[in-house]
Amino acid sequence: MSGVSVVIPAYNRREEVVEAIQSVLGQTLPPDEVLVVDDGSTDGTADAAERFGGPVRVVRRRNGGPSAARNTGILSARGDLVAFLDSDDVWKPRCLEILVNLLEPGNLDLAFGDVEVVQGGKVVTPSFLREKAFFPVIKANPQCIPNCFALLLIENFIPTSALVARRRVLIDAGLFDESLRSVEDRDMWVRVARSGRIGGTTEVVAVVRRSAESASGDDLLSSESRIEVLSRYAKDPMLTPLQRSMVRRTLSTCYGDAAYIHRKNGNQKLALRSYLRSFALGGDVKSLACAGMCGVRWLISGAQSFMRMRALWKV
Repeated sequence: MSGVSVVIPAYNRREEVVEAIQSVLGQTLPPDEVLVVDDGSTDGTADAAERFGGPVRVVRRRNGGPSAARNTGILSARGDLVAFLDSDDVWKPRCLEILVNLLEPGNLDLAFGDVEVVQGGKVVTPSFLREKAFFPVIKANPQCIPNCFALLLIENFIPTSALVARRRVLIDAGLFDESLRSVEDRDMWVRVARSGRIGGTTEVVAVVRRSAESASGDDLLSSESRIEVLSRYAKDPMLTPLQRSMVRRTLSTCYGDAAYIHRKNGNQKLALRSYLRSFALGGDVKSLACAGMCGVRWLISGAQSFMRMRALWKV
């Protein structure tokens, strides 16, 4: 078996990172090292991690976000295999054993498992994967998911806190895109799947803990980031015409989501543009109707602004 390095990016998670590390050290298949990448914390997170000693190694860096922290961990890792665990999540005892045993015999480049989602101390999602459209495909093909590249463009079904990947594959794929402020994990898995072999198990191997704040998230940021990532592949020659059509429909939905948020925020001009783009990609008449309403509101708003300015000029 290849050496395993566990990368835990952490920012101001002093209490949570202790539980994350304990869940890693309690694995039935112990890792060779645990890399806690402290991303400029100010609450003593790094000190709390360093107290473990042994296989736990702390790498301190300036704050740069989760992608930069994960990249630092990948480049600092000594193992041939890298597993990720967010600092506020925990692994179940057999997580590493299950994932490594899936990856190694199948000669996969990345293996992932299912997670349960907990919020406020209660399980709100017993199975992350069961809520995904491609759950039957994943369940039926654990050794290697067919057309994984195309499937990931349509839907992200790989949880970051429940996967093991070959270090060289992550580096060859270009590491995490630090320019993305959201869905950077999906972007990474898409690039790995482009030429790599990915398999998954439907067994729950980790617990993802969400606060009320993280559950709400920045919906506009997520939509815009999904649009940026998917737009890179909308005309990819590796996709079949049917797959490109499915990606276009997914992009259409993302533009529709962004348009709704813009409209809710009162930005009718951006909502209009997004609805028109959604219609162009998906042909949804509802998007065209919404675009018309936004256009009327934008014109009315512009006319009202003009009348206010005209009134000021007369004073």
